Amino acid sequence: MEGIKASAAAAKVQADDSMVIGGSILPHYASGQEGKLRACAVVLEGEEKLCLVSCDVGTRSSAPACRMRSYRRWIKL
Repeated sequence: MEGIKASAAAAKVQADDSMVIGGSILPHYASGQEGKLRACAVVLEGEEKLCLVSCDVGTRSSAPACRMRSYRRWIKL
């Protein structure tokens, strides 16, 4: 049995006002960013590869998957 590799990373996402907001007949645009946007990913690689990605809005930065912000490490089990 070979080892399993694991990696995790997180990034802040900066929004801009150029994206059209859906849900209306006419296009509407956002104005400013209200909350912090964050994307987190965990990748597991063995015989198969699995990538879990979460995107959230919030100010709480203690989510377990995001504690390793901008940190990548391959772990051989």
